[in-house]
Amino acid sequence: MGFTIAINAWGVHTVLHRAMAAAELQRWDAEWRAAVESCGGRRAVGLVADLRGLTGADGEAVMAQVAPLLFAPLGRADVERCAVLVADAAQADRFGQIAGGLDPSRKVRVLAVEGRDRVQIAAAYGWALNGAEPTLAQRLPGGALVRLAKTARPLHRDHHAPLRRAS
Repeated sequence: MGFTIAINAWGVHTVLHRAMAAAELQRWDAEWRAAVESCGGRRAVGLVADLRGLTGADGEAVMAQVAPLLFAPLGRADVERCAVLVADAAQADRFGQIAGGLDPSRKVRVLAVEGRDRVQIAAAYGWALNGAEPTLAQRLPGGALVRLAKTARPLHRDHHAPLRRAS
């Protein structure tokens, strides 16, 4: 099976391990909707989706099909937040292009995770469970996905340039 779905006290977690055929994708969609439905209603729900396994051309094709299905529950009042883990910054950019505009209520955060970066994974759960905005969150216009950069680029100073002094 190319996916797992777990229902927890705080919401739903899904992992897509690899690209899936159409029948398996339909099965994932049905189980995803049932899982969100079963834990909703009586409390706020957080969603976490790990899409790091969707790599290559096949993975990108599946990602295009998964995005609208993944975000379908965002319109529900009991779904508060959704965190999406992707493999790297390039995959985050592709996912943002694919899913741009599917989050008008600004509930989604996309985190690029290089390998097993525990800080980014913890930030994803912090967002989904507690609403803790990761420090590197970038604000985009409404309806666009927010992509969280893994690290900030260090500033490099040109050592040959003269220092400027305040007058």
